Amino acid sequence: MKNYSSKIFKLGNLPDIWLFDCGEGTQSLSKNRIKSNRVSKIFISNFNTSNITGLIGLLATFNLGGRTKLISIYGPDNFRRYLFNILKYSQTNFSFKIKIIDINKNIIYHNQILRLYILPTYNFNKVFAYKIIEKQKSGKFQTEKAKLYDLRPSFIYKQLKNGEVFILFDGTTINGRGEDFCYNPLVGTKTVITSKELNCRITAEFMWDTDYCAMEFIDIYHMHLYNQYIFINNQIIKKLLIKYYYEGKFLLIYSDYNI
Repeated sequence: MKNYSSKIFKLGNLPDIWLFDCGEGTQSLSKNRIKSNRVSKIFISNFNTSNITGLIGLLATFNLGGRTKLISIYGPDNFRRYLFNILKYSQTNFSFKIKIIDINKNIIYHNQILRLYILPTYNFNKVFAYKIIEKQKSGKFQTEKAKLYDLRPSFIYKQLKNGEVFILFDGTTINGRGEDFCYNPLVGTKTVITSKELNCRITAEFMWDTDYCAMEFIDIYHMHLYNQYIFINNQIIKKLLIKYYYEGKFLLIYSDYNI
């Protein structure tokens, strides 16, 4: 049986790592120099054996490694029952807590850096695509302009970059946002992760104007070359990452975000 491998999403310099799907062999994360405690979330895009075969083995590997950190798993309907029954009849206990979230909303996660959206692409068998949109980032700080106010490099630079207001000793008021100490803001990148083909209109619209698209197929014919040509030449996707099946390998996606 062929299985989808995992897609690994790492956001800039943040310590957390997200896994998308858990195919067979996912527990060999250590071969990719990825520490188990850094994996904070697991997202299942399809309630299919090809996408969840390696999940129990991965959790068991975390347990053997002495993990104590909570892990969140996002899955379709019935995934909670599936995992509960597996643990019940195998009489398995873990040293860490597992939080299961049903993915039944358009926005399933957001923080100060990004938003994670979900789209059901095939309702009859619960197949989902994920879109990660990074929020707008401040432009580069203009140190030359700060030096005009005799401001030396310190924590003040960061606060000015965040648009805060300061009053100097001579009474001069400096408004970080009003004085435009930064260049134009940078638009955050948009990444779509899916385990299915693009031969679906709703998926194509979901991927419109995307910076990165990561997908994986167990059959090369799942993705027509004509569709690849149309997508890229119409600038729907700026960078297409296509990976065909081979067991035990991972697709690592790095964001351009830097803190």
